Amino acid sequence: MKLQTLGAAVGSAPASKINLNPLRIANAVSHKVELWYKDNCSISPNFKIRKSASEEWKSWDYSRIDLQPGEYVEICGNNTTPVSAEDSANESVFSSFEASDNCVFALSGNIMSLCYEELNRNNTLIIPAPQMFVALFHSIPMTTAPELPATTLTWNCYRKMFDHCSFLSTAPGLPATELIEGCYNGMFGYCTSLTTAPKLPATKLAPYCYGNMFKYCSVLTTAPELPATELKESCYADMFYGCKLLTAAPELPATTLVLNSYGSMFGYCTALSYVKCLATNISASTSHDSWLFNVSSSGTFVKAAGMTGWSTGASGIPSGWTV
Repeated sequence: MKLQTLGAAVGSAPASKINLNPLRIANAVSHKVELWYKDNCSISPNFKIRKSASEEWKSWDYSRIDLQPGEYVEICGNNTTPVSAEDSANESVFSSFEASDNCVFALSGNIMSLCYEELNRNNTLIIPAPQMFVALFHSIPMTTAPELPATTLTWNCYRKMFDHCSFLSTAPGLPATELIEGCYNGMFGYCTSLTTAPKLPATKLAPYCYGNMFKYCSVLTTAPELPATELKESCYADMFYGCKLLTAAPELPATTLVLNSYGSMFGYCTALSYVKCLATNISASTSHDSWLFNVSSSGTFVKAAGMTGWSTGASGIPSGWTV
């Protein structure tokens, strides 16, 4: 069957406000670059490529694609199993995109085109498998990211997806309101140019969902709102660790902390000087261990009225702060 162009939804239902364009990776520098896929974990995803909208799609064997200045490649596929992977025995080995030295790319389009050749307004919102995009763009120099429209997530689906993408300044939107274990874990870790975080509207959390999400995003100045009131194990652990330009924490409305929920959450946020935390039950094991380690030497801590359980120090209210 001929592959349908990914510019419109399949069927009669309108696809209003959902971008159905295929993943596009464009050369953003003034010299030739190369892009390829390296399947170190032997997962064998199915991809098709084209280098212009007038070309027919053709199967891709992961070999190097030359891109001259201004050129792009579009990629799609039918994959109900992961399109990338991390070696369980060696977390520095991946099946993922790779690129030549001195390259920078601009990414656009809909990431879900790697899962479904024929997108429609329903399947573009549903990630089909656990660990679907783990470390897919690890260390790829990109200035812009593709759209991530899914609202139905899976275990570890976006884990480390943009890890070490040091040119990325603005994160893509993340519309899901119900999270799954590990879904955003380490997603933007070490994105050292990231200045704009996505909105995080989720009100139903899961274990490890936001763990390490913005770790060492060293130029991030503003944290997104965190509206959830019911926490899960390690849900925010190390979330902003090393965000040294962050001056104010988002309001933390949850009243009961759980195992490691805030562990090292703002560790090494050396400019952080304002926290509003409404917790009244902080008795869970390691619930806030080192959560304010090495923050500003002075600041303001707003606590719940009548709350007397906070200790002084990195695992409580920093000494030198005003309450």
